[in-house]
Amino acid sequence: AMAWRGGAGGGAGGGLGRGVGGEALSVARRGLLSVLSSAEGTNSTCGNFNFEAATVREAMWTWRQTVRIFEKAGTGNSGGQEKVGGRMEYDIMSWSSLVRLKDDKGETIATSRHEMRTGAGELFPHDVIVVEDCAGNQLGEVTEELQSAGMGSVVLFTFADAQGKVFASSSPKGDGMVVHDVASGKSMVTLMRTTTFGDLRDSWTMSRSNSNGRALDARLLLLAIAAQSPPVAWGLSAFPFILFLVLSLLVACLLCVRFCMNNRGYTSIENLDRTEYV
Repeated sequence: AMAWRGGAGGGAGGGLGRGVGGEALSVARRGLLSVLSSAEGTNSTCGNFNFEAATVREAMWTWRQTVRIFEKAGTGNSGGQEKVGGRMEYDIMSWSSLVRLKDDKGETIATSRHEMRTGAGELFPHDVIVVEDCAGNQLGEVTEELQSAGMGSVVLFTFADAQGKVFASSSPKGDGMVVHDVASGKSMVTLMRTTTFGDLRDSWTMSRSNSNGRALDARLLLLAIAAQSPPVAWGLSAFPFILFLVLSLLVACLLCVRFCMNNRGYTSIENLDRTEYV
C-alpha cells in the first residue's frame, strides 16, 4: 500500500486518488449487487418467502383486490397449521395492473406489472408479467399460456430470469400444474387450484419439491398466481365494485325522478296558463 505524505500537492493527490478509487469501488459494488440480485433473486435485501407448502386464497371483504398467503407452520405439504404469511394487493387505477407482494409485516418485498410484447414471428402481442424486487431490480418474467386439460382448461406458466432466459416451464396436472427445471427436468413446485363449488374465492395450494435442483423464487410464483385472480375493475375487489354499481344505480334513479317531477310541474303551469286565456 502507498501512503500519500507531504504538503498540499500530496494531500490533493491523495484526495484525488482516494476519490477516484472510492468511486470506482462504489460502481463495482453496485454492479455486483445488481448482478447478484437479478440472477436468482435470493440475494436481494428486500426479503423473500421460505416455505415448503402454502395456500394462496383470494380475500372477499377488502376494498382493493387482495390475495392472502397462508404458510404451513409445520413441515411438508400435509400437517401443520396455517398462518398468515403475507398478501398481494392490486393498485387502484393502475394501467399496468401493478401488484405489490407484502410480507406479514406489510412491507413490500416485490412488485409485478403487465407488459404487452410481440415476439419474432408473432402476429399478435402477448402478456408478460415483469417481477421486480423492492429496489426496482428485475427478478424475472412470467408468461402465461392457456392449454386444454381434460374437460376444461388450465393456465401454464413459463419463467425467465432477468436476462430473459427461460429456466422453468410447467405441465398440466389435474386442476393445476407442475413446474419443471428446463435444464435438468426436475420438478420444482406443484401448484393445484383448490376453488370449490359454492366458494367464490380463488384458491391455490403450492408445495415445493424435495429435489436438490434449482429453486424457484417464491416471489415469481406468488405474483404469477396473483395474476390469475384479477380485480373486477380498476383494482377493486368484488365488494366495493358491487357497492359502486348500487350507488350509481341509486343516483341514476334519483336523477330520473327529479327530472320527471320538474317536467310534470312545467306541464301543469303551461296548462294553467292556457286555461286562464280561454
